[in-house]
Amino acid sequence: MAIKGWIEACNHKGGIIRYLYDVITEMAAGDSDLADKVDDIESAIGDESTEGTILARIKALEDAG
Repeated sequence: MAIKGWIEACNHKGGIIRYLYDVITEMAAGDSDLADKVDDIESAIGDESTEGTILARIKALEDAG
């Protein structure tokens, strides 16, 4: 946990344990920035048939070589 996260956890109403519980609950609900980042990464990776995605670019390079 980064220093900023540690300070936030220490100052959280209910203490560190409650902070961790709240963070995990938020992540499990998918209401966090982490869930948004994962969605962005999955979209960028895509699949071989979607133009502009990472997997499509790799396939094009493999087919060309």
